[in-house]
Amino acid sequence: MYKLPSHIDPNKIFIIQFSELERRFDPYYYNPHFKVIDGKLSKIEYSTIRKESIKIFSGITPKSGGSDYTNQIEGVPFIRSGDFDEENRIDFNGLNYVKAEVHNKLMKASQLNKFDMLIAIVGATIGKVGVYNYDLEANINQAICAVRFKENINPYFVQIFLLTSFGQTILNRLKRPVARANINLEEIASIPIPQLPKEVQQEIVDFYDNAIKKKQSKEIQAQELLASIDDYLLGELGITLPAENIVDKVIGYQNFELNGQNPLVKNGRLFLTRFSEVSGGRLDPKNSLYLGKKSKSIIYENIALSKIAIIEKGQSITSKEVVEGEYPVIAGGQSSPYSHNQYNNEANIITVSASGAYAGFVWYHDYPIFASDCSVIRSKDESLFSTKYIFEVLKAKQKEIYFLQQGAGQPHVYSTDLEKILIPAVSKDIQDKVVCHIKSIRHEIQELQKKAMKVIEQAKEETEKMILK
Repeated sequence: MYKLPSHIDPNKIFIIQFSELERRFDPYYYNPHFKVIDGKLSKIEYSTIRKESIKIFSGITPKSGGSDYTNQIEGVPFIRSGDFDEENRIDFNGLNYVKAEVHNKLMKASQLNKFDMLIAIVGATIGKVGVYNYDLEANINQAICAVRFKENINPYFVQIFLLTSFGQTILNRLKRPVARANINLEEIASIPIPQLPKEVQQEIVDFYDNAIKKKQSKEIQAQELLASIDDYLLGELGITLPAENIVDKVIGYQNFELNGQNPLVKNGRLFLTRFSEVSGGRLDPKNSLYLGKKSKSIIYENIALSKIAIIEKGQSITSKEVVEGEYPVIAGGQSSPYSHNQYNNEANIITVSASGAYAGFVWYHDYPIFASDCSVIRSKDESLFSTKYIFEVLKAKQKEIYFLQQGAGQPHVYSTDLEKILIPAVSKDIQDKVVCHIKSIRHEIQELQKKAMKVIEQAKEETEKMILK
Protein backbone atom coordinates (compact mmCIF):
# COMPACT_ATOMS: atom_id res chain seq x y z
CA MET A 1 0.00 0.00 0.00
CA TYR A 2 1.30 3.44 -0.89
CA LYS A 3 1.44 6.08 1.81
CA LEU A 4 1.61 9.81 1.19
CA PRO A 5 4.54 11.78 2.65
CA SER A 6 3.57 13.83 5.71
CA HIS A 7 4.17 17.15 3.95
CA ILE A 8 1.42 16.51 1.35
CA ASP A 9 -2.08 17.86 2.03
CA PRO A 10 -4.35 14.75 1.99
CA ASN A 11 -7.33 16.89 1.02
CA LYS A 12 -5.64 17.75 -2.28
CA ILE A 13 -3.71 14.57 -3.03
CA PHE A 14 -4.93 11.19 -1.83
CA ILE A 15 -4.80 7.51 -2.67
CA ILE A 16 -7.67 5.05 -2.77
CA GLN A 17 -7.77 1.31 -3.43
CA PHE A 18 -9.24 -0.18 -6.61
CA SER A 19 -11.76 -2.01 -4.45
CA GLU A 20 -13.09 1.35 -3.19
CA LEU A 21 -14.09 2.54 -6.65
CA GLU A 22 -17.83 2.60 -7.17
CA ARG A 23 -19.89 4.12 -10.02
CA ARG A 24 -17.65 7.12 -10.59
CA PHE A 25 -13.97 7.48 -11.47
CA ASP A 26 -13.45 11.23 -10.96
CA PRO A 27 -11.21 12.34 -8.03
CA TYR A 28 -13.85 14.77 -6.69
CA TYR A 29 -16.22 11.94 -5.78
CA TYR A 30 -13.56 10.23 -3.62
CA ASN A 31 -12.31 13.31 -1.79
CA PRO A 32 -11.60 12.39 1.87
CA HIS A 33 -13.99 15.19 2.85
CA PHE A 34 -16.86 12.86 1.88
CA LYS A 35 -15.77 10.02 4.17
CA VAL A 36 -18.09 11.53 6.79
CA ILE A 37 -21.01 10.15 4.75
CA ASP A 38 -19.99 6.50 5.20
CA GLY A 39 -19.14 7.14 8.83
CA LYS A 40 -22.59 8.48 9.68
CA LEU A 41 -24.49 5.95 7.58
CA SER A 42 -22.72 3.10 9.35
CA LYS A 43 -24.50 4.09 12.58
CA ILE A 44 -28.08 3.96 11.25
CA GLU A 45 -30.38 1.76 9.24
CA TYR A 46 -31.08 3.17 5.80
CA SER A 47 -32.62 2.35 2.47
CA THR A 48 -32.32 4.20 -0.86
CA ILE A 49 -34.57 6.39 -2.96
CA ARG A 50 -34.61 3.62 -5.59
CA LYS A 51 -36.06 1.09 -3.14
CA GLU A 52 -38.56 3.47 -1.55
CA SER A 53 -39.95 5.18 -4.64
CA ILE A 54 -42.58 4.40 -7.25
CA LYS A 55 -41.17 6.70 -9.91
CA ILE A 56 -38.05 8.83 -10.50
CA PHE A 57 -38.21 11.18 -13.46
CA SER A 58 -37.26 14.53 -14.98
CA GLY A 59 -38.82 16.63 -17.73
CA ILE A 60 -37.94 18.42 -20.94
CA THR A 61 -38.06 22.04 -22.12
CA PRO A 62 -40.13 22.88 -25.20
CA LYS A 63 -38.49 25.39 -27.55
CA SER A 64 -38.37 28.82 -25.95
CA GLY A 65 -41.12 31.07 -27.25
CA GLY A 66 -42.49 28.25 -29.39
CA SER A 67 -46.04 27.14 -30.03
CA ASP A 68 -46.03 24.73 -27.07
CA TYR A 69 -46.54 27.61 -24.64
CA THR A 70 -49.72 29.49 -23.76
CA ASN A 71 -51.17 31.77 -21.07
CA GLN A 72 -51.87 31.09 -17.41
CA ILE A 73 -55.63 30.74 -17.87
CA GLU A 74 -55.45 28.09 -20.60
CA GLY A 75 -52.13 26.39 -19.79
CA VAL A 76 -50.53 23.98 -17.34
CA PRO A 77 -47.82 25.27 -14.95
CA PHE A 78 -44.31 24.53 -16.23
CA ILE A 79 -41.98 24.48 -13.23
CA ARG A 80 -38.26 25.15 -13.47
CA SER A 81 -35.66 24.80 -10.71
CA GLY A 82 -35.84 28.50 -9.87
CA ASP A 83 -39.62 28.46 -9.51
CA PHE A 84 -39.92 26.59 -6.19
CA ASP A 85 -38.24 27.21 -2.86
CA GLU A 86 -37.26 25.04 0.10
CA GLU A 87 -40.42 26.09 1.92
CA ASN A 88 -42.45 24.59 -0.94
CA ARG A 89 -43.83 27.88 -2.24
CA ILE A 90 -44.46 28.55 -5.93
CA ASP A 91 -45.51 31.88 -7.43
CA PHE A 92 -47.87 30.70 -10.16
CA ASN A 93 -48.11 34.23 -11.57
CA GLY A 94 -44.43 34.10 -12.46
CA LEU A 95 -44.40 30.73 -14.24
CA ASN A 96 -44.37 29.72 -17.87
CA TYR A 97 -47.36 27.66 -19.02
CA VAL A 98 -47.51 24.86 -21.59
CA LYS A 99 -50.56 23.86 -23.59
CA ALA A 100 -52.71 21.06 -22.18
CA GLU A 101 -52.08 18.82 -25.19
CA VAL A 102 -48.31 19.23 -24.73
CA HIS A 103 -48.67 18.38 -21.04
CA ASN A 104 -50.73 15.28 -21.85
CA LYS A 105 -48.71 14.00 -24.82
CA LEU A 106 -45.15 15.26 -25.34
CA MET A 107 -44.59 15.79 -21.59
CA LYS A 108 -46.84 13.04 -20.23
CA ALA A 109 -43.94 11.21 -18.56
CA SER A 110 -43.06 14.22 -16.38
CA GLN A 111 -46.51 15.15 -15.05
CA LEU A 112 -46.41 16.00 -11.35
CA ASN A 113 -48.62 14.60 -8.60
CA LYS A 114 -49.21 16.30 -5.30
CA PHE A 115 -46.46 15.35 -2.79
CA ASP A 116 -43.82 14.55 -5.42
CA MET A 117 -40.40 15.58 -4.10
CA LEU A 118 -38.40 17.94 -6.34
CA ILE A 119 -34.60 18.10 -6.53
CA ALA A 120 -32.70 20.63 -8.66
CA ILE A 121 -30.12 18.56 -10.54
CA VAL A 122 -28.53 21.04 -12.98
CA GLY A 123 -26.87 24.44 -12.75
CA ALA A 124 -26.70 27.10 -10.06
CA THR A 125 -29.68 25.81 -8.04
CA ILE A 126 -28.38 22.23 -7.86
CA GLY A 127 -29.14 20.60 -4.51
CA LYS A 128 -32.29 22.61 -3.81
CA VAL A 129 -35.04 20.32 -2.52
CA GLY A 130 -38.79 20.90 -2.30
CA VAL A 131 -42.13 19.11 -2.35
CA TYR A 132 -44.92 19.88 -4.80
CA ASN A 133 -47.87 20.34 -2.44
CA TYR A 134 -50.48 21.75 -4.82
CA ASP A 135 -53.55 20.09 -6.36
CA LEU A 136 -52.97 21.80 -9.73
CA GLU A 137 -51.68 19.77 -12.66
CA ALA A 138 -48.08 20.72 -13.43
CA ASN A 139 -44.99 19.68 -15.34
CA ILE A 140 -41.21 20.10 -14.95
CA ASN A 141 -38.13 20.67 -17.08
CA GLN A 142 -34.95 18.61 -17.32
CA ALA A 143 -33.21 20.55 -14.53
CA ILE A 144 -35.54 18.97 -11.96
CA CYS A 145 -35.73 15.39 -10.76
CA ALA A 146 -39.09 14.41 -9.26
CA VAL A 147 -39.48 11.44 -6.91
CA ARG A 148 -42.79 9.77 -6.12
CA PHE A 149 -42.48 7.74 -2.91
CA LYS A 150 -44.22 4.66 -1.61
CA GLU A 151 -46.83 4.97 1.14
CA ASN A 152 -44.37 4.25 3.95
CA ILE A 153 -42.23 7.31 3.14
CA ASN A 154 -43.21 10.88 4.03
CA PRO A 155 -41.78 13.05 1.21
CA TYR A 156 -41.44 16.03 3.56
CA PHE A 157 -39.25 13.91 5.85
CA VAL A 158 -36.90 13.04 2.96
CA GLN A 159 -36.84 16.70 1.91
CA ILE A 160 -35.87 17.79 5.43
CA PHE A 161 -33.17 15.11 5.62
CA LEU A 162 -31.66 16.31 2.33
CA LEU A 163 -31.72 19.93 3.54
CA THR A 164 -29.61 19.12 6.60
CA SER A 165 -25.84 19.55 6.47
CA PHE A 166 -25.45 15.78 6.08
CA GLY A 167 -28.04 15.60 3.29
CA GLN A 168 -26.42 18.47 1.41
CA THR A 169 -23.03 16.76 1.74
CA ILE A 170 -24.52 13.69 0.04
CA LEU A 171 -25.88 15.84 -2.80
CA ASN A 172 -22.63 17.80 -3.08
CA ARG A 173 -20.71 14.56 -3.52
CA LEU A 174 -22.97 13.48 -6.37
CA LYS A 175 -22.79 16.69 -8.40
CA ARG A 176 -20.08 16.84 -11.04
CA PRO A 177 -17.79 19.89 -10.62
CA VAL A 178 -17.96 20.93 -14.28
CA ALA A 179 -18.99 24.17 -15.99
CA ARG A 180 -22.66 23.23 -15.58
CA ALA A 181 -22.84 21.02 -12.51
CA ASN A 182 -25.27 18.11 -12.76
CA ILE A 183 -26.57 14.94 -11.10
CA ASN A 184 -28.19 12.16 -13.09
CA LEU A 185 -31.31 10.17 -12.18
CA GLU A 186 -29.37 7.00 -11.43
CA GLU A 187 -27.36 8.89 -8.83
CA ILE A 188 -30.52 10.36 -7.31
CA ALA A 189 -31.86 6.81 -7.01
CA SER A 190 -28.75 5.82 -5.01
CA ILE A 191 -29.28 8.47 -2.31
CA PRO A 192 -29.66 6.87 1.13
CA ILE A 193 -32.83 7.41 3.18
CA PRO A 194 -32.78 6.79 6.95
CA GLN A 195 -35.30 4.09 7.85
CA LEU A 196 -37.60 5.44 10.54
CA PRO A 197 -41.19 4.56 11.46
CA LYS A 198 -43.73 6.78 9.71
CA GLU A 199 -44.86 8.31 13.02
CA VAL A 200 -41.27 9.35 13.78
CA GLN A 201 -40.96 10.80 10.28
CA GLN A 202 -44.08 12.88 11.02
CA GLU A 203 -42.68 14.08 14.36
CA ILE A 204 -39.59 15.38 12.54
CA VAL A 205 -41.74 17.04 9.88
CA ASP A 206 -43.90 18.73 12.57
CA PHE A 207 -40.79 19.95 14.39
CA TYR A 208 -39.33 21.46 11.22
CA ASP A 209 -42.67 22.97 10.16
CA ASN A 210 -42.85 24.78 13.50
CA ALA A 211 -39.38 26.25 12.87
CA ILE A 212 -40.47 27.43 9.40
CA LYS A 213 -43.50 29.19 10.92
CA LYS A 214 -41.21 31.00 13.39
CA LYS A 215 -38.89 31.98 10.55
CA GLN A 216 -41.76 33.24 8.39
CA SER A 217 -43.14 35.24 11.32
CA LYS A 218 -39.85 37.13 11.60
CA GLU A 219 -39.77 37.61 7.82
CA ILE A 220 -43.27 39.11 7.92
CA GLN A 221 -42.10 41.55 10.60
CA ALA A 222 -39.16 42.46 8.37
CA GLN A 223 -41.48 43.01 5.38
CA GLU A 224 -43.72 45.24 7.45
CA LEU A 225 -40.72 47.31 8.49
CA LEU A 226 -39.58 47.49 4.87
CA ALA A 227 -43.02 48.76 3.82
CA SER A 228 -42.88 51.33 6.62
CA ILE A 229 -39.78 52.88 4.99
CA ASP A 230 -41.79 53.92 1.94
CA ASP A 231 -44.66 55.20 4.10
CA TYR A 232 -42.25 57.23 6.22
CA LEU A 233 -40.32 58.65 3.27
CA LEU A 234 -43.37 59.51 1.19
CA GLY A 235 -45.01 61.13 4.20
CA GLU A 236 -41.91 63.04 5.29
CA LEU A 237 -41.30 64.43 1.80
CA GLY A 238 -44.95 64.82 0.83
CA ILE A 239 -44.62 62.59 -2.24
CA THR A 240 -47.77 61.35 -3.93
CA LEU A 241 -47.57 58.30 -6.17
CA PRO A 242 -49.91 58.22 -9.18
CA ALA A 243 -52.40 55.37 -9.41
CA GLU A 244 -51.31 52.91 -12.06
CA ASN A 245 -54.59 52.50 -13.92
CA ILE A 246 -56.49 55.66 -13.14
CA VAL A 247 -56.92 58.54 -15.60
CA ASP A 248 -57.06 61.88 -13.78
CA LYS A 249 -59.21 63.49 -16.41
CA VAL A 250 -60.66 62.70 -19.82
CA ILE A 251 -59.96 65.30 -22.46
CA GLY A 252 -62.51 65.98 -25.27
CA TYR A 253 -61.34 66.87 -28.74
CA GLN A 254 -63.78 68.62 -31.07
CA ASN A 255 -66.33 66.02 -32.14
CA PHE A 256 -64.51 63.08 -30.49
CA GLU A 257 -65.15 62.75 -26.78
CA LEU A 258 -64.82 59.86 -24.40
CA ASN A 259 -67.79 59.26 -22.13
CA GLY A 260 -66.60 59.13 -18.51
CA GLN A 261 -69.27 56.52 -17.80
CA ASN A 262 -67.76 54.12 -20.32
CA PRO A 263 -66.23 51.17 -18.39
CA LEU A 264 -63.14 51.27 -20.60
CA VAL A 265 -62.61 54.89 -19.61
CA LYS A 266 -63.38 54.39 -15.94
CA ASN A 267 -60.78 51.65 -15.53
CA GLY A 268 -58.17 53.52 -17.52
CA ARG A 269 -57.97 51.21 -20.54
CA LEU A 270 -59.12 53.92 -22.98
CA PHE A 271 -57.99 57.55 -22.78
CA LEU A 272 -56.96 60.58 -24.82
CA THR A 273 -53.85 62.69 -24.60
CA ARG A 274 -52.48 65.74 -26.46
CA PHE A 275 -49.65 65.66 -28.98
CA SER A 276 -47.88 68.35 -26.95
CA GLU A 277 -47.81 65.97 -23.97
CA VAL A 278 -45.93 63.24 -25.83
CA SER A 279 -43.85 65.33 -28.23
CA GLY A 280 -40.16 64.68 -27.75
CA GLY A 281 -40.77 61.66 -25.53
CA ARG A 282 -42.12 58.14 -25.64
CA LEU A 283 -45.24 57.42 -27.68
CA ASP A 284 -46.40 54.20 -25.99
CA PRO A 285 -49.76 54.25 -24.12
CA LYS A 286 -48.18 53.16 -20.80
CA ASN A 287 -46.05 56.30 -20.79
CA SER A 288 -49.00 58.57 -21.48
CA LEU A 289 -51.21 56.91 -18.89
CA TYR A 290 -48.80 56.36 -16.04
CA LEU A 291 -45.30 57.71 -16.61
CA GLY A 292 -46.62 61.06 -17.72
CA LYS A 293 -47.94 61.48 -14.19
CA LYS A 294 -44.64 61.32 -12.33
CA SER A 295 -44.70 61.00 -8.56
CA LYS A 296 -43.74 64.28 -6.95
CA SER A 297 -43.75 66.16 -3.68
CA ILE A 298 -46.68 68.44 -2.93
CA ILE A 299 -44.68 70.15 -0.16
CA TYR A 300 -41.26 70.79 -1.65
CA GLU A 301 -39.92 71.88 -5.00
CA ASN A 302 -39.31 68.96 -7.37
CA ILE A 303 -36.13 68.81 -9.41
CA ALA A 304 -35.17 66.44 -12.22
CA LEU A 305 -32.58 63.79 -11.34
CA SER A 306 -30.31 64.98 -14.17
CA LYS A 307 -30.00 68.39 -12.50
CA ILE A 308 -28.51 67.04 -9.29
CA ALA A 309 -26.84 63.77 -10.28
CA ILE A 310 -24.38 62.35 -12.78
CA ILE A 311 -25.87 59.43 -14.71
CA GLU A 312 -23.45 57.22 -16.63
CA LYS A 313 -23.56 53.87 -18.39
CA GLY A 314 -21.69 50.87 -17.03
CA GLN A 315 -18.79 49.22 -18.85
CA SER A 316 -19.49 46.08 -20.86
CA ILE A 317 -17.69 42.95 -19.67
CA THR A 318 -18.23 39.28 -20.55
CA SER A 319 -17.85 36.29 -18.23
CA LYS A 320 -14.72 35.30 -20.20
CA GLU A 321 -13.13 38.67 -19.43
CA VAL A 322 -13.78 38.43 -15.70
CA VAL A 323 -10.77 37.68 -13.52
CA GLU A 324 -11.86 36.36 -10.14
CA GLY A 325 -11.42 39.01 -7.48
CA GLU A 326 -13.10 40.88 -4.65
CA TYR A 327 -15.15 43.47 -6.57
CA PRO A 328 -18.77 42.55 -7.41
CA VAL A 329 -19.81 42.91 -11.04
CA ILE A 330 -23.19 44.67 -11.14
CA ALA A 331 -25.15 43.73 -14.23
CA GLY A 332 -28.86 43.38 -15.02
CA GLY A 333 -30.06 41.31 -12.06
CA GLN A 334 -30.80 41.78 -8.38
CA SER A 335 -27.52 40.15 -7.34
CA SER A 336 -23.94 40.09 -8.58
CA PRO A 337 -23.29 37.18 -11.00
CA TYR A 338 -19.54 37.15 -10.30
CA SER A 339 -16.64 39.24 -8.93
CA HIS A 340 -13.74 40.86 -10.77
CA ASN A 341 -10.21 41.80 -9.77
CA GLN A 342 -10.77 45.43 -10.79
CA TYR A 343 -13.41 48.05 -10.05
CA ASN A 344 -14.57 50.97 -12.16
CA ASN A 345 -16.57 52.85 -9.51
CA GLU A 346 -15.73 53.90 -5.97
CA ALA A 347 -18.09 53.37 -3.03
CA ASN A 348 -21.21 55.51 -2.45
CA ILE A 349 -22.99 55.07 -5.77
CA ILE A 350 -26.38 53.92 -7.05
CA THR A 351 -26.90 51.43 -9.86
CA VAL A 352 -30.07 50.85 -11.85
CA SER A 353 -30.22 47.59 -13.83
CA ALA A 354 -30.32 48.39 -17.54
CA SER A 355 -31.81 45.25 -19.09
CA GLY A 356 -33.48 41.93 -18.44
CA ALA A 357 -36.38 40.87 -16.25
CA TYR A 358 -35.20 43.16 -13.42
CA ALA A 359 -34.42 46.19 -15.58
CA GLY A 360 -34.90 49.20 -13.33
CA PHE A 361 -33.80 47.55 -10.09
CA VAL A 362 -32.32 50.24 -7.81
CA TRP A 363 -29.31 49.29 -5.68
CA TYR A 364 -27.00 51.30 -3.38
CA HIS A 365 -23.34 50.33 -2.94
CA ASP A 366 -21.13 51.52 -0.10
CA TYR A 367 -18.21 49.53 -1.54
CA PRO A 368 -16.28 49.61 -4.85
CA ILE A 369 -17.92 47.75 -7.75
CA PHE A 370 -17.45 46.96 -11.42
CA ALA A 371 -20.55 48.46 -13.06
CA SER A 372 -21.54 46.56 -16.19
CA ASP A 373 -25.10 46.29 -17.56
CA CYS A 374 -26.50 49.14 -15.50
CA SER A 375 -26.72 52.90 -15.15
CA VAL A 376 -24.53 54.46 -12.47
CA ILE A 377 -25.85 57.43 -10.49
CA ARG A 378 -23.98 59.69 -8.08
CA SER A 379 -24.62 63.17 -6.69
CA LYS A 380 -22.99 66.12 -8.44
CA ASP A 381 -22.47 67.83 -5.08
CA GLU A 382 -22.73 65.87 -1.81
CA SER A 383 -23.06 69.09 0.18
CA LEU A 384 -26.33 69.85 -1.62
CA PHE A 385 -27.78 66.41 -2.34
CA SER A 386 -26.31 63.26 -0.82
CA THR A 387 -26.16 60.16 -2.99
CA LYS A 388 -27.70 58.15 -0.16
CA TYR A 389 -30.70 60.51 -0.01
CA ILE A 390 -31.15 60.26 -3.78
CA PHE A 391 -31.07 56.46 -3.46
CA GLU A 392 -33.78 56.41 -0.79
CA VAL A 393 -36.07 58.53 -2.97
CA LEU A 394 -35.40 56.36 -6.03
CA LYS A 395 -36.01 53.20 -4.01
CA ALA A 396 -39.35 54.57 -2.83
CA LYS A 397 -40.17 55.08 -6.53
CA GLN A 398 -39.04 51.56 -7.46
CA LYS A 399 -42.39 50.64 -9.01
CA GLU A 400 -42.40 53.80 -11.10
CA ILE A 401 -38.89 53.00 -12.33
CA TYR A 402 -39.89 49.45 -13.31
CA PHE A 403 -42.57 51.05 -15.48
CA LEU A 404 -39.79 52.72 -17.47
CA GLN A 405 -39.05 49.33 -19.06
CA GLN A 406 -39.21 49.30 -22.86
CA GLY A 407 -39.10 46.33 -25.20
CA ALA A 408 -40.97 43.03 -25.15
CA GLY A 409 -38.31 40.33 -25.55
CA GLN A 410 -35.54 41.96 -23.51
CA PRO A 411 -36.84 44.90 -21.42
CA HIS A 412 -34.55 47.92 -21.04
CA VAL A 413 -34.50 50.97 -18.80
CA TYR A 414 -32.61 53.87 -20.37
CA SER A 415 -30.72 56.67 -18.65
CA THR A 416 -32.65 59.22 -20.72
CA ASP A 417 -35.80 58.17 -18.86
CA LEU A 418 -34.07 58.08 -15.47
CA GLU A 419 -32.97 61.69 -15.99
CA LYS A 420 -36.58 62.88 -15.74
CA ILE A 421 -37.37 61.32 -12.35
CA LEU A 422 -38.34 64.02 -9.85
CA ILE A 423 -36.46 64.38 -6.56
CA PRO A 424 -37.80 66.61 -3.73
CA ALA A 425 -35.37 69.48 -3.13
CA VAL A 426 -35.05 69.53 0.68
CA SER A 427 -32.37 70.92 2.95
CA LYS A 428 -29.32 68.86 3.84
CA ASP A 429 -30.56 68.62 7.43
CA ILE A 430 -33.81 66.99 6.28
CA GLN A 431 -31.87 64.68 3.96
CA ASP A 432 -29.62 63.56 6.82
CA LYS A 433 -32.63 63.06 9.09
CA VAL A 434 -34.39 60.90 6.50
CA VAL A 435 -31.29 58.82 5.73
CA CYS A 436 -30.52 58.29 9.44
CA HIS A 437 -34.09 57.21 10.24
CA ILE A 438 -34.23 54.77 7.35
CA LYS A 439 -30.79 53.40 8.26
CA SER A 440 -32.07 52.46 11.72
CA ILE A 441 -35.07 50.68 10.18
CA ARG A 442 -32.86 48.78 7.73
CA HIS A 443 -30.62 47.68 10.60
CA GLU A 444 -33.66 46.34 12.46
CA ILE A 445 -34.73 44.50 9.29
CA GLN A 446 -31.27 42.91 8.93
CA GLU A 447 -31.39 41.71 12.54
CA LEU A 448 -34.79 40.11 11.99
CA GLN A 449 -33.54 38.42 8.81
CA LYS A 450 -30.50 37.07 10.66
CA LYS A 451 -32.71 35.71 13.44
CA ALA A 452 -35.02 34.12 10.86
CA MET A 453 -32.10 32.33 9.19
CA LYS A 454 -30.72 31.26 12.57
CA VAL A 455 -34.06 29.66 13.46
CA ILE A 456 -34.03 27.49 10.35
CA GLU A 457 -30.32 26.62 10.58
CA GLN A 458 -30.78 25.50 14.18
CA ALA A 459 -33.80 23.45 13.10
CA LYS A 460 -31.68 21.70 10.45
CA GLU A 461 -29.06 20.88 13.07
CA GLU A 462 -31.67 19.53 15.48
CA THR A 463 -33.44 17.45 12.83
CA GLU A 464 -30.11 15.93 11.75
CA LYS A 465 -29.49 14.90 15.36
CA MET A 466 -33.01 13.44 15.58
CA ILE A 467 -32.48 11.43 12.39
CA LEU A 468 -28.95 10.20 13.09
CA LYS A 469 -29.26 9.53 16.82
